[in-house]
Amino acid sequence: MIGERASRAPRSGLIGRDRLAADLRALRLQPGQNLLIHCSLRQLGRIDGGAGALLDAIMDVAGPEATLVVPTQTPLNSLSSSAFLAATAHLDAEERARFVAAIPAFDPVSTPSTGMGVFAEYVRTRPPASRSNHPQVSFAALGPAAHACVSDHDLNCHLGDRSPLGWLYRADAAILLLGVGYSACTAFHLAEYRLPGVRSLRRYHCFAAEDGSRVEHGFSDIALEDGDFELLGADLDATPLVRRGPVGSAECRLLPLRAAVDFGSAWLGLRRRRLISKRSGISTFYRHGPLDTMVQAPVGQEVERTVPDDESLSTPFFLSYAHAEEGSLTAGAAHHSDLMAEQFFSDLSEDVGQLISLTMGAEIGFMDVGMRGGMQWTDELIHALGTCQVLIPLLSAPYLRSEWCGKEWYAFSRRSVNKREGRNATPRQGCIIPVIWAPFPYALLPSPVSEDMIFMPTSKPDPQLPAQYRENGIFGLLRMGREDSYHIIVWQLAMHVSKVYHSQQVEPQVFRLEDLHNIFESSGHD
Repeated sequence: MIGERASRAPRSGLIGRDRLAADLRALRLQPGQNLLIHCSLRQLGRIDGGAGALLDAIMDVAGPEATLVVPTQTPLNSLSSSAFLAATAHLDAEERARFVAAIPAFDPVSTPSTGMGVFAEYVRTRPPASRSNHPQVSFAALGPAAHACVSDHDLNCHLGDRSPLGWLYRADAAILLLGVGYSACTAFHLAEYRLPGVRSLRRYHCFAAEDGSRVEHGFSDIALEDGDFELLGADLDATPLVRRGPVGSAECRLLPLRAAVDFGSAWLGLRRRRLISKRSGISTFYRHGPLDTMVQAPVGQEVERTVPDDESLSTPFFLSYAHAEEGSLTAGAAHHSDLMAEQFFSDLSEDVGQLISLTMGAEIGFMDVGMRGGMQWTDELIHALGTCQVLIPLLSAPYLRSEWCGKEWYAFSRRSVNKREGRNATPRQGCIIPVIWAPFPYALLPSPVSEDMIFMPTSKPDPQLPAQYRENGIFGLLRMGREDSYHIIVWQLAMHVSKVYHSQQVEPQVFRLEDLHNIFESSGHD
């Protein structure tokens, strides 16, 4: 149970604990309600007892059964956050190196939060608070389920389902915004992880305290954005989900986290997705410049796309796989295969990121997670077909029947491959590295796919590895729990991708949707 402190009358001119509790009850905060709290204490007015009195008031209303959670982020423990970039913007290389060397290692017990406010820092330091161990985006919690909330926070999942936000979603928590707007609403990032369609990955770096040493970690996770959260919140405010009212001197909000995340996923999916229309006369979207700014093209007018020609700007690989068929009799299992493909993409991206030096913020790989039969193709997908350097098809029986996968293979087969100056590349290396995702009858391979094209791991360190891979595929190895074999294969594939990426240049090409044909169909495969 969270420690309780007796209430007393406030000093003259100050807002007291009882007034705050009454305001929270008027906002219809219920006993036992788990909460994610974002707070600007200054906006609430002059509170007698400060952050402690506010926390006591929340506990008075929510009661001993509630678990209270606050963000305790450390954005300067990074090499790419906006806080880090602002702090190092005017430093030369030597000064920047000294700045990085001085970044303290994150310790969940002792490292203070940065920019989260006085209230969040008070909760973090109030016994017996628990804190998650993410060096960049940790959360602190008080209450009976505090440890359960913060115990699962994977390094490569900043604010997704394997973070305290995932626990809060499953626990049907509420969001309490005290004197802050929706730009501070961390839960909207969980909605980003659940978006259909394209997920752009980026590299992150942080420093953690491990066994008395400062250890640097590099990892991959999705690129997060919050620039449209206020717009999202304005539309959410117009629904019955949000309860608004004063707490102290500030306008505050209470809303169900699960419903807010679901609303956010739908809203962000519509706002951020750009569709290519198959009908003439409808304007399309194209990418312009190496920073991929979205620009609207005039109706009916041909446009040029400026594509990166620097090795450090080219996205190394495009993952092509057959999505689960909606409405199939095995929809549950098929959906699981999609999740496993996403896991494979994340693991491969992390390994490739260790082998290829990319400019800060550049994408390591491309994977479309939203394409289904009958849906329109996004501009991001078509652009990636013309700019990524390596196609990695996940071969399976459904893959070889997929019209969309056949079109993706066709696009890469049409692009020119040139040897990089001073690099060694064999003529048959090509830019397509098929991988066995699930076993299939190899005799039925369509003509564009030959067995000698298929990636095969080496027999080191496990002589049985090539046979296990050929007989079961990556999906089968994951299903059987052979994690060691799986990770060896992913690492060896990453090294192969790196070799191809560094030795040859696949020339960019602009495609239109009508240019793309199902190469499997044209080869006579059925």
